[in-house]
Amino acid sequence: MMRAMALVYTDRLAEADSVFAELPVVSPDNRDVQAAVEGKLCCPYWLLHADRFRARAAFDRFMVVLRGGVNHVPSWVGFWAPLHTLHHDGARAGAEVRASPSVVHPSVRICLGLADAAARGLTGHPRQATDTAAAAVGEMSRVHDLLVPRAARLAAEAAVEDG
Repeated sequence: MMRAMALVYTDRLAEADSVFAELPVVSPDNRDVQAAVEGKLCCPYWLLHADRFRARAAFDRFMVVLRGGVNHVPSWVGFWAPLHTLHHDGARAGAEVRASPSVVHPSVRICLGLADAAARGLTGHPRQATDTAAAAVGEMSRVHDLLVPRAARLAAEAAVEDG
């Protein structure tokens, strides 16, 4: 699993493809491992491939595992809200993330801010969207999470697509 993570985070996606083919058999009964596979590997992998739909599906699978109970408080849960917001069903996802223990992570709060910005833009409030996104992006400078800029990109895509 560490090799797959290293390949994903170093943007060596072609090499990661073969490693990912083996992941479904990794500890099928261990919820913590399954949460890490979906949340820390599959989701970033599809985000790096710029495939929002597969990333969202991976996050949906991750959330099912997470709801069943894991022994840690993951920081990557925040990405679920922006992905759902871009598909116009982010209110429930945002509420679930806000109510989760993961909200203690600054990266989760930044992702929620970016989801809020996207939602405001999608509902025709561009100035509020811009202000909300600016606040979230300002927080990004204090967080050293490699994936938070991906959430910013998702919010930016929504802004471009919807004017």
